[in-house]
Amino acid sequence: MRMRTARPVVVVGGGLAGIAAALTLGRAGVPTLLLDSRQVLGGRVRSFGDPERDNGQHVFLGCCERLIRLLDTLGLGAETTLQERARVPVVDIHGRIGLLGSRGPLDAVGPLAALASYRHLNAWERASALWAAARLDGEARAAETEGRGGAFRTGLFSDWLREHRQGPRARRYFWDLLTTPTLNAAPERVSTAAAAFVLRKALFGGPDTLRVGWARSALSAWIHGAALRSLSSLGLEVRLRHKVHRIVFGGEHVIGVECPQGTIETGRIVLALPPHRLRSILPDRLAKRPPFSSAGRIESSAIVGVHLRFDRPIGAPEILATPDSPLEWIFNTTRIRGAEAETEAEQELSIVLSDAGRWLPLTADRIIACMREALPLVLPEAGSARLVDAKVHREPHATIVPSPRTEKLRPPQATEIPGLTLAGAWTDTGGWPSTMEGAVVSGERAARAIIQDPPPNACPSRANLGLSRGTAPI
Repeated sequence: MRMRTARPVVVVGGGLAGIAAALTLGRAGVPTLLLDSRQVLGGRVRSFGDPERDNGQHVFLGCCERLIRLLDTLGLGAETTLQERARVPVVDIHGRIGLLGSRGPLDAVGPLAALASYRHLNAWERASALWAAARLDGEARAAETEGRGGAFRTGLFSDWLREHRQGPRARRYFWDLLTTPTLNAAPERVSTAAAAFVLRKALFGGPDTLRVGWARSALSAWIHGAALRSLSSLGLEVRLRHKVHRIVFGGEHVIGVECPQGTIETGRIVLALPPHRLRSILPDRLAKRPPFSSAGRIESSAIVGVHLRFDRPIGAPEILATPDSPLEWIFNTTRIRGAEAETEAEQELSIVLSDAGRWLPLTADRIIACMREALPLVLPEAGSARLVDAKVHREPHATIVPSPRTEKLRPPQATEIPGLTLAGAWTDTGGWPSTMEGAVVSGERAARAIIQDPPPNACPSRANLGLSRGTAPI
């Protein structure tokens, strides 16, 4: 149902979830105002410093269909790379490189078929991993269609791997390699259902699903301008540096949002905020009620990004997985941002450490020293290169942990409060973990819930809103 009110829907939060919600509302002809506390859109997809560095290299897979569609809507195709074929080089402790992904004639079969020639596993380990992957897919289908998903949803993925005889090498070079970065948690912390969801999307979705994509520029520059242009083209308003301090209620209905700049009247709100911010702007009586009370009990997981700039190229590919090293995942930022040819110029790497709680207590100097010491073991040319600059960026609450307990706490986008919906990768996204794809899915769902819910008939009184006589609602 299309809204018939002059008062706009207010979307609070300008990350990917908020942007997706606002665009969905705008395309449906719904007047919308997007508020964000920062001076740039993008939320956690952002850059910092001078020169601009991302808060960790953000990548997505070919199976992230909603995110890819959003990027196309924003006109970011030319500024985004998506591999033509899925190819992820994996280096072992001896410096040998194996490839995960497509291999010519096997492309049509899908990414999983390439496991048959993956050099880091022997023939028995490859056959066992293929058998286990087929079992995982079958058990997930049974859980979906036959309702036999109790243990599947409540069990840990590490237990499932052990029960299906997946040994240390298979875990290190295949299962953990894929699930830990996508879920930002080790198999010992995640539900079997959560791991199965991402693995099925990446491995069973078709030949293109494991392709890796990334921005060709700094994240803030990538998202901010494109989002502003797209929102403006739909006639939507964006107000930056507008931090919402409080949601205003009239009885059980939302009637406005309170910012330092004033109170804005509205009968419809999409809260696209992280869990800790959500509870801080709600009245205590609501913050203690489901689903809002669950926000404070959702476990989070850290990501640490380490940026190393050297005085010369050190032979790094665009992306490199290092399961035997503390480096985990290495990205050649210089090449990713468009410098195709190796020259004598400086080269910058971005190292991403997932499920990084163990790194948080260490000083930046200690983390940099660990990375610098480990790097020549996988990229020998780094041994003779001079480190020009280094930065560490920590995101203590980067994502939620898709544990059996947390998955039960993720709320739907629609709430029992008339006119109030939730968005964010931490909400129930139908299986997607706390990723860019999950954020987009949540924003679109929250917007559809608003569109389908008729607006309140009564206009809130100025007394309820606490507006002065000289203040006009938008």
